Amino acid sequence: MGPTYKEADVQWKLLTDRIATIKRSVGYLIKEHILYSVVQESVDHIDEILNDLITFTEKQIGEDFNVVLTDVGIKTIQVIKLVRELTGKGLRDSKEIVDNVNFGDSPMCIGTFKLCVASDIRDRFIKVGATVSIEGVK
Repeated sequence: MGPTYKEADVQWKLLTDRIATIKRSVGYLIKEHILYSVVQESVDHIDEILNDLITFTEKQIGEDFNVVLTDVGIKTIQVIKLVRELTGKGLRDSKEIVDNVNFGDSPMCIGTFKLCVASDIRDRFIKVGATVSIEGVK
């Protein structure tokens, strides 16, 4: 004789509970797989961006850049001293460069340097209140 109605009902309930558990487990695994795929794509994309950035930076470090004095600011004497130091020109020529920028509103190229040196020079001009731009040599 087969199972009674009550036994069949209990077995059916156990079977449906087991199916629900399997569905949840499969759903969880699918979500985990999708999340892993998204994270892996993001990591690969970030890695690609970092490699491009490193390549660009290595290329930039080897190139020359013009340091262009665009605004003298109010500390004219300190700027003249800095121009003189960087260019190796005399006091008269350095003052002329600074005056051309200050009164002539025409930016003047101070020199051509590697990127790290150009950045240091820019920082030194900023400390004395001048404005400098760094432009790639074409």
